Amino acid sequence: MTPSSLWGRLKGARIVQVLLVYLGALWGILQIADVLSEALSLPEWVRPVALLLLLIGLVIILATAWVQSLPSTTAAEQAGEIPTDWEIAPSDVVASVRSGKLPHLTWGRAVLGGVVALSLLFGGAGVYVLFVAWHFLSGRKSGATADDYGLTWGGRVSWPKVGKSLLFAWMIALSAYVSLAVSPSVFTVDYRFWVFAVKPMSLLHARMSLSYLIPFVLFFGVYGVVLFGQLRRDLNRRREALLVVALSTLGFVGLIAFQYVPLFMGGTLAIPSESLWSIIAFQFLPLMTIVGLVTAYFQRMTGHVYVGAFLSGMLVTWIVIASQATHFGF
Repeated sequence: MTPSSLWGRLKGARIVQVLLVYLGALWGILQIADVLSEALSLPEWVRPVALLLLLIGLVIILATAWVQSLPSTTAAEQAGEIPTDWEIAPSDVVASVRSGKLPHLTWGRAVLGGVVALSLLFGGAGVYVLFVAWHFLSGRKSGATADDYGLTWGGRVSWPKVGKSLLFAWMIALSAYVSLAVSPSVFTVDYRFWVFAVKPMSLLHARMSLSYLIPFVLFFGVYGVVLFGQLRRDLNRRREALLVVALSTLGFVGLIAFQYVPLFMGGTLAIPSESLWSIIAFQFLPLMTIVGLVTAYFQRMTGHVYVGAFLSGMLVTWIVIASQATHFGF
């Protein structure tokens, strides 16, 4: 391709206009990040991470502009073979990933990806601010540090130890899964109690678990930090385990009571159209009991939240996904 024809293609793709608009948006977002960082005392990593995400977004936006300007793209859109300019079509994204191809670049997908990435960034920073505020309002009074919350070793995060915690949790989860897989050949019963059952995962379930594992691990990490940041240190292990289980299941007990108390008093469920809520809540009573016991045990054994968070995230991801009969988007 000659320089003149390349310049013509760039003009046709409106690369320069897209670049100028994006740089203007980039500058504006960085200014907002600076203002929020100063006003809310956000961590120092917010601005460089925001800049990194925006630079990655620049590459994606320019590639999208180029792809959308191709005559073959227009022809394929008109034939209905690929999504149109602003169409997101998540099912098409899943199909492309399954076939080992990159999803087709559309403006809708590019913009949505940017919004999600920045939302996660500032959302994570917001969680950090709330944690710091909670620390100053409660934990600081007793001289609590990141070591007390089970996050650091000597005031610093040790990534090798975090990695070992992940490996240890994975080995425990793998052992549990192997025992589940072997049990049918040895016993005539499976891992089931009332409405709660632990089932093996299919290949589809394994692929789906990659989408749920990280959010669950992050949730149980926060769960462990908040929970053990407030528990008294003089509790014996039995009382602590009972308290953790009670706190972990209390919300589901409340939901079941809210639904069933009117029924037992001679009426109907509190919300008759949502009877599935209480059925699912029953399953979470033993599940969150397991999570509470796992979290309490490994918090006391290791003094940190990582093993409990990793293992709880793995177990809940496995049990929840394998127990679902219907999956949308997969």
